[in-house]
Amino acid sequence: MDFFHTSTTNLLKAEANAGVSHHVALSVVGTERLQESGYFRAKQAQEELIKASGIPWSIVHATQFFEFMKGIAESATEGDTVRLAPVKIRPVHSDDVAATVGRTAVGTPVRGVVEVAGPDTFQLDELIRRGLAAKNDPRTVLADPHAPISAPSWRRPRCFPARTRASAKRVSAIGSLSSSRGTVLGLSFHASWNDRPFSVRSRASTVLAGRLSSARPRNGS
Repeated sequence: MDFFHTSTTNLLKAEANAGVSHHVALSVVGTERLQESGYFRAKQAQEELIKASGIPWSIVHATQFFEFMKGIAESATEGDTVRLAPVKIRPVHSDDVAATVGRTAVGTPVRGVVEVAGPDTFQLDELIRRGLAAKNDPRTVLADPHAPISAPSWRRPRCFPARTRASAKRVSAIGSLSSSRGTVLGLSFHASWNDRPFSVRSRASTVLAGRLSSARPRNGS
C-alpha cells in the first residue's frame, strides 16, 4: 500500500507542476471486487488518487496475461500436482495490452476505465494442462473447486467488445513525461519474455470500452 500511495502521490504532484494533460495507468480487471487482497486494495487506492487528482486521466484494466500462466502453474504446484480452480478465464497477450495502453495514451482522456481482454474463453485448469503438456511437463493438473483464485481474469466484464490488432511495439515506461503538457504513463510495464510456455494465444484481443465510470471531458478539457 505504501509503495502505490507514495509513488502515485509523487508522480501526480510532478505532473501538476509540469502541466501534464493526461495521466494513463495500467491496472487489473476486477480490482474493485478483490478487496480482500492487500495488493488489490493498494491498486484501488492508486486509482482513487488518480481520479481525485484533477488531472485528466484514463485507466486501462487488463485481464491476466498469457505470459503469467507459467507462474500460475508454479504457485499452484504441490509436489507433482497442480491444483487449480475450474474457473473461466480470458487471458490476453501483453503485446495487445501494450497496444491498448499506447492508443489510450495518445487519445483523449476518458476519465474512466477501458478494459481489455483476450477474445477466447478458457477454463483455467484446462489451459494450464494444455500448456504443460506442450512442454512435456509431467505434472498432473487437477480441477479443485476449493483451490484459491489468484487473479480476476475469469469474469467477463459487461461491456461492448471491439477488435484490436496486436502491436509489434512494446510500452516500457515509469511515469515518464512525453512533453511539458503531454501524457504520463503511470505504470511500470515491459512485455518481453522469451520463455513463453503456451502457444494458444490469439492474434487479437477485445477492447471493452463501454465501462466508463464518468463522462468524457467536454471540449478537450
